[in-house]
Amino acid sequence: MTSRTSPSPLPEREVRRSLKINILAGSLGMWWASATFGMPLPMLMESLGATGVLIGLVTTVRQLSMLAQIPGALFSDRLPARKHFWAWVTILHRAVWFLPALLPWLFPSMDPRLPILIVVTVALSDLLANAGTASWFSWMAELVPSRSAGGFWGMRQSILTASGLVAAAAMGWILDAFPAPGREGGGFTGFSLVFALAAILGIADIVIHLGVAEPTPLPAPRHRPLWDRLLLPLREPDFRRLTFAMGAWNFSVGLAGSFGAIYLKRD
Repeated sequence: MTSRTSPSPLPEREVRRSLKINILAGSLGMWWASATFGMPLPMLMESLGATGVLIGLVTTVRQLSMLAQIPGALFSDRLPARKHFWAWVTILHRAVWFLPALLPWLFPSMDPRLPILIVVTVALSDLLANAGTASWFSWMAELVPSRSAGGFWGMRQSILTASGLVAAAAMGWILDAFPAPGREGGGFTGFSLVFALAAILGIADIVIHLGVAEPTPLPAPRHRPLWDRLLLPLREPDFRRLTFAMGAWNFSVGLAGSFGAIYLKRD
């Protein structure tokens, strides 16, 4: 029987190049995140006349969609490479955000179904995104050298935060330049520009990230039963504590959800 051996590591030059591409791509992705997780989405929902239940439902479907990470992880374990699976599901997830840019023009009479369609858009997008999450994290875990992982992720977070601040300011300026419905001369032009720009730059993020090298993944063991594979991480005390802490944090953030943004806008 042949023993499982680690694949040959990537050349250091290729790793450095890939990490730079990762940061560049992520900086563009922050423009997408600023629109879809920031103020523009709840503002659009409010402008469409969404009820409090529907606005809260946006956060609910986002939390529930995280369950897609489990089948996504199990499926990617069986693939000889993760990059293209991740790219396809993530490009589709970003492309879905052209819908909020188009829907107000397709239904110009303030159709009451519009807020529901936005909730469906969020659900579809997040299901696709979470299906590819495990693939990306396992890919990055094998790519980033452990000796410099802390420095890389810290620098990446700093650059992406700066990009996100610029994106938030730019999108705020666009929304101010084109008044929302309900104001004199208002309409959905600002929202359409914001979400179309977010979708374009979000897709560009994924396309550029395809230039990141992927180490050959080790094949997943097939002899272990599926249920055992799912429960195995929970047998680690540190993982259990981290999981419960992250669950509590996500619950507390999700409890306020999109309502905080609307409160800040009104007051």
